[in-house]
Amino acid sequence: MFQILTCFLVISLFSSVQSCREDKPFEVIVIDTQEELENLLLSNQSDRYEGDLILSGNITSLQALSSLKKLFGKLAIIDTQITSLNGLENLILVTDDITITSTGPIQQNITNFCAIQGLLEGGSFKSLTITNNLFNPSVQEIIDGDCSL
Repeated sequence: MFQILTCFLVISLFSSVQSCREDKPFEVIVIDTQEELENLLLSNQSDRYEGDLILSGNITSLQALSSLKKLFGKLAIIDTQITSLNGLENLILVTDDITITSTGPIQQNITNFCAIQGLLEGGSFKSLTITNNLFNPSVQEIIDGDCSL
């Protein structure tokens, strides 16, 4: 128990990129195709993922993440082709930041953020940044149900 507590404290204070589990290193995964996203979850076979999950590029749906409940790391959705966050309805924990944005002059086409309403209402996350999408609701707007165009 002391080892787990110590590891959590070190990660919290110094943003270390090492897993608390000695048998599994912390991973930063960049997924840029729909096929890679579906293969990642097939290989994981779990409702939890340990590592940063960065989704970018030719991602058209998040349905492959529908069994994901706990993400021990960051979630970034950047410059994808999705229009909604459907598939994230069961997510209740993200231990780091959530970023949903576009880096270029062209906005992401995301207009529906309702799938993360449960996470924002009763789940746990560090921070949420939503920018440069066709719709950019605040946390409170999503909680209040004003989560889609």
